[in-house]
Amino acid sequence: MSKREELLEVALKLFAEEGYDAVGVQKIVDCAGVTKPTLYHYFGSKEGLLDSMLELYFAPFVDTLEGLCEYQNNIVVTLEGIVFHYLKFARENLMLYKLILNLSFAPEKSQSYASIMKYSVRQYAAIEKMFAAAAGQHGNMKGRSVMFAYTFIGIINSNISFYLCTKNDVDINQNTARKLCKQFMHGIFS
Repeated sequence: MSKREELLEVALKLFAEEGYDAVGVQKIVDCAGVTKPTLYHYFGSKEGLLDSMLELYFAPFVDTLEGLCEYQNNIVVTLEGIVFHYLKFARENLMLYKLILNLSFAPEKSQSYASIMKYSVRQYAAIEKMFAAAAGQHGNMKGRSVMFAYTFIGIINSNISFYLCTKNDVDINQNTARKLCKQFMHGIFS
């Protein structure tokens, strides 16, 4: 493993466990067994380290999500594919997803919030666009694509948050994706 990769791995673990703002550069380099100049050489700053981490690990998830959100005239299949993509990614990248959720609630004027928001905006836009396209076939959805997008992502992230707290293997699988979609589409009485 290269020093760059080691710094990314160590920082991810520290950021996920202690929070981005609570971890200083000195702690990262101490845990990675390198010096500050090494971190600055590869990333320029702690913010550069975070941006590189998100670009390397999270951007591919969002890229794939955007493709999954291309509406193919079947709302159930489209929603299940999106949910499973989130659940699978979270299960395979628990520390990263925990960090992503935490960064989403960082102070709005912070650099860490700005770093995650460029990906959050892309996610919401892709899902909102999918709901807007589906409204052509489902008239009761017209004009509600923004609300659907944030509630859909909310139900997904609630399930992932529960999984992060309990580490219950049953909660992240294809069957869970179907159940989440059914609950989203039909409400609490289904």
